[in-house]
Amino acid sequence: MKAVKKVEVVVESVAVPQVLALLDRHGFSSYTMIPGVYGKGDRGESLGGVSGEFNNSYMVIVCDAEQVSGLVELIRPVLKRFGGVSLVSDALWVKH
Repeated sequence: MKAVKKVEVVVESVAVPQVLALLDRHGFSSYTMIPGVYGKGDRGESLGGVSGEFNNSYMVIVCDAEQVSGLVELIRPVLKRFGGVSLVSDALWVKH
């Protein structure tokens, strides 16, 4: 197993292309995204809509500890503009 950092991001689906472009441009080539998540936060409930336009997406990015500060600083402006949340935690990557 390898020690890594897990960065979780929940952001409006409309912001996902911007996040993905930032990740790609800065060398973060692996992620997992789950569209259509919902919940409740400081901006109230986010239940989405029929068109998917107002849905949130959940992303998980795994990186080395040395990379996590740079990744967080890439995501921070998107969160400020669109809202959302990001969590950073320690994880163990099971290498196969």
